[in-house]
Amino acid sequence: MIKNTSDSINAICGLCGFDDHSYFSKAFKEAYGYSPRDFRK
Repeated sequence: MIKNTSDSINAICGLCGFDDHSYFSKAFKEAYGYSPRDFRK
């Protein structure tokens, strides 16, 4: 979803059910080894 849309990371965070952007970023990095922003690049 992050690579296939121009939606902001905050918007994607909400769509995935996360209320806290910081927690989303931390959970994403633990799961994939990259921050959401770095993954999008």
